[in-house]
Order: sequence, then structure tokens, then C-alpha cells
Amino acid sequence: MDPKLASLLVIPLTYVAWSLFSLARNYTIAREIGVPLIVLPISPLNPIWMLVEKFFIPILRMLPFGSGNFTRYQRLGWEFDDRSKTHEELGDAYMAVTPGKNWLYICDHEAISDLLHRRNEFKRPLEILDMLNVFGPNVSTVEDQAWLRHRRFTAPPFNENNNSLVWIESLSQARQMMEYWEAKKTVTTLAQDAKTFSLHVLSSAGFGKSYPFDSSSDTVRGEHSNTYKESLFLILENAILILVLGPKLLSNRFLQMIIPSHWVRVGQATVDYKAYMAEIIEEEKNMQAQGRQSRDNLMTALIKSSSEAEKGKSLTEAEIFGNMFVFNFAGHDTTANTLAYAFILLAAHPNLETVRLYDPLLAFTKSTGTTARSLKVGSNQILIPANTMVLPSLLAVQSHPRYWGPDPVAWRPSRWIISSPKHTHDFEGETFYTPPKGSYIPWSDGGRACPGKTFAQVEFVAAMAALFRDHFVEPEVNGGETMESALKRMEDVIADSGMVLLLQMLRPERAGVCWKRL
Repeated sequence: MDPKLASLLVIPLTYVAWSLFSLARNYTIAREIGVPLIVLPISPLNPIWMLVEKFFIPILRMLPFGSGNFTRYQRLGWEFDDRSKTHEELGDAYMAVTPGKNWLYICDHEAISDLLHRRNEFKRPLEILDMLNVFGPNVSTVEDQAWLRHRRFTAPPFNENNNSLVWIESLSQARQMMEYWEAKKTVTTLAQDAKTFSLHVLSSAGFGKSYPFDSSSDTVRGEHSNTYKESLFLILENAILILVLGPKLLSNRFLQMIIPSHWVRVGQATVDYKAYMAEIIEEEKNMQAQGRQSRDNLMTALIKSSSEAEKGKSLTEAEIFGNMFVFNFAGHDTTANTLAYAFILLAAHPNLETVRLYDPLLAFTKSTGTTARSLKVGSNQILIPANTMVLPSLLAVQSHPRYWGPDPVAWRPSRWIISSPKHTHDFEGETFYTPPKGSYIPWSDGGRACPGKTFAQVEFVAAMAALFRDHFVEPEVNGGETMESALKRMEDVIADSGMVLLLQMLRPERAGVCWKRL
């Protein structure tokens, strides 16, 4: 064999050998747990596979053997199509064995509630979340005492004053969005418009910067290449690129001469965004020093809360940057994607549930860390080995027939209402159904539950109230279509969902809708 060819084969062959060894080792460990196993040859965290799987999986599915576990479970976002199927087949706990880590999936409401409340035992895997430190350490990427310190400063800004700002801005943006839609015969930009809506609410409630919905009026750049709005938009729309490569690499002057021009602009956006945040921090500190009233928003509340702490216990400037990035990162696509699903589902079905079936997250990832942990799943006590990923199966538990009846994925809002047969008058004897604790957790639960839960709820409710107060939405019937076929097209668009950054419709522009006055 040619020595050059042999040298080129050393690295991939060594990698394959190591992967097979690691897979065998992890399989041996997993067998001791006593739960059903699914063996996967590639780790879901393998960055190369994450980039290429969307090209390979469709090809493999066309082959005679392409309908097995590999194409079922190695696809990014497989949990959306699967929902509770695997748990119904294998039970409330099963293990995915991979060359990297072993992944234990749980679909028992009591077990899920238990592990989410055992914050000091089942922790977030910081080796995965470390990529969120792109602007600085934050409440999502620290644990133990550091988390308590961050939580102390990041919780107070999510208060009633801020909720009031969210409500007012959401109503205003939704009304402007409706005016924008009313000027169009058919709206095919629901998903993108929902992102604009979410961006503007975050800009106002987060930084005190308000923008008209249909406008590019943010033209104040000063010494910056991008406006504040442009910077934040570019960062949120290119979050995966930033998380993988990091701001330092993207903004490196030498590398900017050889990387794609779009990457260069994203890198400059990270520089400008930090500069804008630094200016806001300096302005807020000057206002406090002068005894002037601060503007109410998340940023100023975070600065004020931190500045009032004892010296050495407050947040650093980098930590303020990091937490504001996470607020925006966590609050933008989650709300925007949920709104987009709601709009299109309401066009196809007048009554529906959205967050239960189309949660932007597919699972919460926890880890046993360096210590084995015991967890009761049903009637079985499971000893989970150290260094194991533990995932409450979010979409599975929120669509399991055990908790949601024989039609768990049907859009049936009446499932949330319990009626007493003794009462014949409307609303008499009706109560809301409360799911078993741990079976409905779109914002997680326990000490690490989403701090922006109320923010998101207020934003969503305000948007829906403003949009549907005087209007309804229905599918646009294209030439040659009937209403029945138009509704089917809408359902196909919804079904064509997958993971990008979060769960989202992959081709929402195909679901054209019409907004009409009541």
C-alpha cells in the first residue's frame, strides 16, 4: 500500500476502532441496568454527524435495510415523529447505547418529577452546555454555588413590572402585525413574522428598545457596523454557527479574510452586540450614580440587582453579557416557533393544543455526573451508572395514552375540561383537568425550571388576544384545491417538522393563510 495512502487511513481507522471499543464498553455497562437497550453506532453529539445526517438518512431509508433502528433513532429530532411509540414498545425506561455516552430515556411522570427536583444529584451536563458561554458564564452553564449566585441576580428581573412591559409591547406588536397582514391577500410569512414579533418584544422588555413591526427604522449605528436590532437579529438567527465556532473565531481579523462573507457579518454582529451591551451597562451605572430613575427592562434590572450586592459577590460584566445572551437565546425561537405552530394549527383546526404537542424542546438533558444514582421508575428501582445522560422524554410523556387518553396526539381541547353529569347548565360543574405532576412539563420543573416561563406565557396570551379579538384565520385555497385539500396541505406542513436549533416547521411558507375579520 502506498505509504501516503496508509497515513491518510490511520486517523479514520483509529477513530472507528476507538468508537467500536467505546460502544462495546458502554454496552457492557448498560446491560447491568436491566432496561431495554437500543444500540446506536454514532453518538448524537458527534458534530460531524450532526452536520451530515440530513443528507445520509434519506438515502439510507431508500435501501432495503433502511427502516431499522439506525434511520429511526440516528436522525436529529427523531423524538418528534416517535413521540411515545418507543416507550409504549419498550417500557417507561430504555437506554440508548452509543460510543460517547449512554442515554437513559424516562417516561414515568413520578420518576420525571423526582429527578427534576433532585437538582444536586441529576445536574445539567456542563460539557454540553459549555457552548452557551459564548458571551460569558450564565445561569444555564454553571452549577452548585455558582448557580445559586447567578440565580440570585437573574430571578428578580422576571417580575410583575417586567411582565407588564411584556404585555403592553406584545399587544402593540400583535396589532401592528395584524395591520401588516391585513394589507396582504395571502400571508406566507407567518413563521418569519413570528420571529420579528418575538425579537421586538425581547428588544423592548430586555433592553428598552422599541421598534415598529413593519419597519427598518433602527438606523442609529454610531461607531458600530450594525445597528442594535441588526446585531441581535443576526446573532439569534445564526446561533448554531456562533455556538459551534464562537465569537472570537468569527471576529478574528485574519480569519475574516478567508471565511464566507456571511460569517464575517455574523462575527461583526457579536462585536457590535457586546459593545451595545457595554454602553447600556455604563449608562445604567451613571444613572444610578446620579440618583436618576432607571428604565424598567431586564438589562437594567439585572445590572441594578448585581450592583447592590456585596463586593465580590455580584455578577461580572462578562456574566451580565452571558445572562442577557441566554435570555435572548432561550426566549426568541421558543416563543416564535410556538406562535407559528399556533397560527397554522388554528387555521387547520379551530380548536387545538400547541405547547403539549409542539414543544420547542424535545427532551431535557440531565446527567448522573461522577456518581451512580438511584431512581424509581414505576415499581422498579434503577441504579444508573456514573457518567450517564438521563432524559425525561418530554414529547413522549406529553403524548402518552396513559396520561392523555386513547387519542393523545389529537387536537381535542375538551380533554382539559372535566364535566359533571349532574349539571345540565353550561359551565356548571366544569373543572380544568390537572395532569399528573411530571406528565406536562413544557417549562421543566424543580429548581432549574425556566425562569422566563411567565414572560413567555404573557407574551403568547397577549399576542393571541390581540390577533383573535376581531379576526380569524383560515387556509388559503390555491387554484385547483378544495378546502379539504387545503387543510390537508396545512397538516402536511405541520408534520414536516424537525430540529434546527429547536423544533420548527421546515417549510412553513407552504402554509399560506388568510386573516379575516369576524
